[in-house]
Amino acid sequence: MAQDNELKVQNAVQDGEMLITVQDVMYILRSNIIAIIVMGIIGGVIFGTYTKLCIKPQYRSTARMYVISSSDNSLIQLSELELGSRLAADYVEMMMSRPMLEEVIAELSLENVYTASTLSGHITIDNPQDTRILNVVAQCDSPELAADIANTLAEVSAKNLSDIMETAQPKVFQRAIVDPRKISPNNSKNTLIGVVLGAALAIGLAVLLYILDDTLKTEEDIERYADLANFATISDAPDSKRKSNKKRKSGYYAYAPYGKSNQ
Repeated sequence: MAQDNELKVQNAVQDGEMLITVQDVMYILRSNIIAIIVMGIIGGVIFGTYTKLCIKPQYRSTARMYVISSSDNSLIQLSELELGSRLAADYVEMMMSRPMLEEVIAELSLENVYTASTLSGHITIDNPQDTRILNVVAQCDSPELAADIANTLAEVSAKNLSDIMETAQPKVFQRAIVDPRKISPNNSKNTLIGVVLGAALAIGLAVLLYILDDTLKTEEDIERYADLANFATISDAPDSKRKSNKKRKSGYYAYAPYGKSNQ
């Protein structure tokens, strides 16, 4: 009979029937709350320190241009706004071309820092919908350099593209200024991410250890997996009970394993 019951428990484990209930999860969290908090703090410290010491701050600066739709400023047949929007879209593409970027690099003597392809990754040109406005946005690890790149690209484009496209020269109506406020990284956000990941790692490890421990230690485990009713428990001997009173309430099991309830 005992062998049959043992076989039944083993089959339950192999078939994946030893599931974690909500009560089990709550017990795991309560039993390991200190470890979860400590791991969260460690994760926050690691992510915060890495963000502060290893990630360079990024700064952004914006120059703004106005695209004129006709070379002689005369009335045109098509909608002026529509034509200006089309020209603005063309400007966006041509301003990001290799010759324009190489001229910016030459003007600022950045040959040892950027190539045309790498510089393009630090520049964004935005054309707000239904406008003839171009926002030239430069982003890098120096606020001064970000402003210089945005202004130089706007000036170079205004000078060269009007000849290439045979249109009136765009106007740079707002030069980029040095903005000392960094846009990234966000230390608080990264620290919070570290706290969450550290706590999640601790919870995952606790749940994993609970799942790997397939021994039966409580009355509930016996009833759930062996399908047997618990009629009685064997009490500890008086001397033994005094020694282990702080660790357990009854003596049919020797100890409560990691993550298991001993209620």
